[in-house]
Amino acid sequence: MGNAQGQLKVAGTPVGAYQDPRRDIIIAVTKTNLQYYQTESKVLLKTVNVSSFSKSNINTSCYSDDDDIIITGDSDFRIRQYHGNTGDFISTIPIFDDQSGSHKSSHDDVIRSLCVLPYDRLLSGGNDGVMKLWKRKTQELICSFKNTSAPASFSSTPGANNNNNNNGNNNSISNNTQQQQTTSQNQSSLEATPITALAYDVKRNYVFCGGSDGVVRAFSPDSADQISLRTPICEMRGHRGAIMAMVVANVADVLVTSCMDGSIRLWDMASGKEVGGARYYAQCMQYDRLRDILFCGNGDGQFAAIQVLNAGLMKGEIRKLRTAEMHRNGIQSLFYNTVTDSLVTTCTSDSTVGVCSAVTGVTFDDAIATNTNSSIYGNGGAGAGGGGGGGSHRSSRGYVYRGGEYIEQQQHQQHQRQNDKTT
Repeated sequence: MGNAQGQLKVAGTPVGAYQDPRRDIIIAVTKTNLQYYQTESKVLLKTVNVSSFSKSNINTSCYSDDDDIIITGDSDFRIRQYHGNTGDFISTIPIFDDQSGSHKSSHDDVIRSLCVLPYDRLLSGGNDGVMKLWKRKTQELICSFKNTSAPASFSSTPGANNNNNNNGNNNSISNNTQQQQTTSQNQSSLEATPITALAYDVKRNYVFCGGSDGVVRAFSPDSADQISLRTPICEMRGHRGAIMAMVVANVADVLVTSCMDGSIRLWDMASGKEVGGARYYAQCMQYDRLRDILFCGNGDGQFAAIQVLNAGLMKGEIRKLRTAEMHRNGIQSLFYNTVTDSLVTTCTSDSTVGVCSAVTGVTFDDAIATNTNSSIYGNGGAGAGGGGGGGSHRSSRGYVYRGGEYIEQQQHQQHQRQNDKTT
């Protein structure tokens, strides 16, 4: 399976690349502009220079297919949004400060990772060691999380602090509000670790940040509403080096992390325990829940299609389905389009975008027809440079592609109505 189509030579240093099947184009995001190419012919259609909106370079990017928006983290520590169709500037996050007459910085240091969440939300993290949850349309900050270890008095396993009369409910820390307030105050004095990767689990409403210390920490946006610096629900330790990428594999219900130590590890998200893994150097990852396949880009210019096994004696193991060479040097970002079964990758050292079609050989409609869990709503953990989001793609079978997953049209409308009520 797989049909490599070659490369695009872009002008400048590519930060990310995304394919929009609605217009049959590839959007290459570079340090200074957005470049639009026709998918088949590789002809450059137009270039949008972002210098008129920002005098800073783009350091990282992600793509929201829900509303066709490109989101960038720039060298002035601000987040900006652009229309994917036109490249027109939309807004800066956070909202304009009327008192100072300027935009506040999104972070206090370099932004290293962005992750699109369902329902118009965005995660960001960077060298300041703070993970922030934003509402994109209003550019408002919802809450923030400091990437520090939990104090010794706070358990690193969800629910472990609950007493014996808590009916065995180990999936919530709602009964520990008073303790969390105390530990959050202690946490604010701790030095934060730079954040290098982000992911989201819709099932538990957990947000994950991976740090330069090799530790993955889970937080809940629902906990202790008024506490801006929350304590982690759990910590996942085992890597020896900076975390490079993270995704939630929904079918196996595990968090997948890759690290500079050359390993991929699988984690149980409820307990924080390691449940499997393998030796593989993945600089970037994206998960397609519809086909239950993990796509990884390594330092040698190859991508690998990997399946996380979830049954029998092999549960927790990973199986490599195929590999293909996309570049002569390392892959910095990848984006898999599940509608077209195609993959685009970037390599900064030679300023190229790689393109591969029929990556799995499974069409969109066939994948929908054979996927028994296709009505489950969730986010595949698409993050910075790795893609993101859903969109308004529909198959003849009445499914909607939104938030990185496929849900039935009726269920999508119910979710939207519920979200409108809460916001």
